[in-house]
Amino acid sequence: MGYGAPIHLTGRTRDLVIYQSRLSSAEKMLAAGDTASTLVIRDGGNINRHLTAGQTVELITKAMNWVEAVMKMSWDMKDGHGDFPYGIPPDYAERWP
Repeated sequence: MGYGAPIHLTGRTRDLVIYQSRLSSAEKMLAAGDTASTLVIRDGGNINRHLTAGQTVELITKAMNWVEAVMKMSWDMKDGHGDFPYGIPPDYAERWP
């Protein structure tokens, strides 16, 4: 949505709480018709990003989808399902989404 270069987010517990809070705020802003105000998200490189509500929802949703994909793949590997009928492959580190 036009927020420039890729924004790298971190996955520490405190960051996840902040992202969830920003997502909630962004959804409320959009519901109120506020598309101009910005929210600040500090990225993994310690850069403050000023994003509109729409950009915030898009960024955090992409991040959440990535986490879900990693979780699914790791569970498939551990459980021997899907593309991993023989369990965790030797090159597992190269397979993450």
